[in-house]
Amino acid sequence: MFDTAIFLNVLSLAVVSAWFALLLQLLVSGFLVRKVSLLPAGWQKALLTSWVLLPVLVGALCSGAFMLYAFTDVMWPPLEMFIHWHHLFEFEWLSWHGSLLVIWAVATVWILLRHIRLLNQHKQSLQSVSLMADANAAQLNGNNYILLETSIPLAFTAGMLRPMVYLSTGLTERVTRDELACILAHEAGHKRYFDPLQKWLFSIVSAYYPRAIRRQLRQAFELATELRADSQAAEKVGALTVASALVAYRKSAQNCPVPFAFSFGEDFVSQRVHALLEPAKFHFQIPVIISLLAAAVLFTNLLSIDSIHHYIELILPF
Repeated sequence: MFDTAIFLNVLSLAVVSAWFALLLQLLVSGFLVRKVSLLPAGWQKALLTSWVLLPVLVGALCSGAFMLYAFTDVMWPPLEMFIHWHHLFEFEWLSWHGSLLVIWAVATVWILLRHIRLLNQHKQSLQSVSLMADANAAQLNGNNYILLETSIPLAFTAGMLRPMVYLSTGLTERVTRDELACILAHEAGHKRYFDPLQKWLFSIVSAYYPRAIRRQLRQAFELATELRADSQAAEKVGALTVASALVAYRKSAQNCPVPFAFSFGEDFVSQRVHALLEPAKFHFQIPVIISLLAAAVLFTNLLSIDSIHHYIELILPF
């Protein structure tokens, strides 16, 4: 019970810190998304991923700092007045600490179950499409893909651990060979970086945010993923060819039937064409600003642990 109490108290501290960090993030997330959109796609994805993982990192660092304070002598003395726990060796489930852990556990289990269900839908939808459309393996310019025998124009990448590119005969009969090579190069980029899996994982981590912020972050991440695949295709066939293929595909595009898949030309077409014609340049000050914001969230959290503890007990005296 001694070890269990310590573990639960440390876990409670990590959850409080993570949620407080998330609350602080809400104040600047809109600003961050606007600034990130000015960077090249690779930087956009890296910074957005780091931002949604920040509460997890803050929770881990705050609980680690507490463990240093409680069990070692290496803690910087001025921080000791901010980082301490009043009942390290006691944990009551019938308290706000216990209620907090129960709420966090229920929310986490619900998020995981929901995404496991969506993962199963992804698998089943992919199997259904392959069976109904009589899927066959094909290759063009060294890129492997699955050819679907259907008149519906489709081009998408799906699959989590073994992603594959899927094209339909309805698409290959409508586009030129250059446009087909462009679409394949784009989708090959999604396949190379396991983008459907990344999209699913990002959806899990961002699920703790309020709906409006969650939607904004996910859309920014998906757009960045598409932009990176566009830029890789542009390196092989040219930016104008990719832009032309996007516009041509959009006129006859059908919604992708597989959740978490990436479909060529289905989303963000105007933003992607603009990015192809006017590529974003790297602005070093933007990552610096975002890093400073992340550091501010961390240190505000570290210096507020004890105050948050007292305020919660003042409001919820149990």
